[in-house]
Amino acid sequence: LMYEATRLANKSIPIVFTNVNAPDKLVIVASLRSSGNNVTGIRNEAILITTKKLEFLRQLDRSVKKVGIFAPPPESIVPPNAFPEAVDALKKTAPQFNMEIVVYTLKAAGEKSPAELQKVADAVESGDVDAIMIISGDATSFQDNAKIVIALARRLKLPTVVTSLRDVEAGALLNYNHVPPDLGRQAAVMADKIFKGTKPSDIPIETPRKFELNVNVKVAREIGIVIPNTILAIADKKIE
Repeated sequence: LMYEATRLANKSIPIVFTNVNAPDKLVIVASLRSSGNNVTGIRNEAILITTKKLEFLRQLDRSVKKVGIFAPPPESIVPPNAFPEAVDALKKTAPQFNMEIVVYTLKAAGEKSPAELQKVADAVESGDVDAIMIISGDATSFQDNAKIVIALARRLKLPTVVTSLRDVEAGALLNYNHVPPDLGRQAAVMADKIFKGTKPSDIPIETPRKFELNVNVKVAREIGIVIPNTILAIADKKIE
């Protein structure tokens, strides 16, 4: 759809996108400074967000050594999915925190993914990993698959670092991500400039301006983790 939008934009329709991974590498835009066409928008910060979540996990529990993530089947990963880059970034960053990344790869995607994810999650036993992380483009992106991962973490009493406030409210420990409504407001400002005569190619690609950190204090108590004041002090929401 994004490539089709770019084709249309090259004709007469301005396009403002949000939350797109590496639009310059996908040749949606010529560069982050100038699209060179009728497109502009907001790229995501999937890599920065993913590695930052690893840092928060280290602050939460310094005993964590193995971090589990759930991968969709390789053949189902197509651009602009940020999952491969996010995993590479995690694997490069993890040794800095004396951690390693354990990847559980599903064999089915789409409508079959919930059953496959449940099968994989059920096979994870105590001691296999010390924490669970949900990242951009992983196997939880289909419908409510995140609930399966959160249930696994609750079963094994593991800290879970996720992408959305909704998942923290559902029982995960912490999330860190950009704020979707704020992306819309940010994109609206860009669209307004276009309505007032600015060419999209003259509007540099932006990054999200606001990120949120939310913690579930109740879950922390249940799994025996004391959330440090360094996190509590900057948390946007603390769920009791």
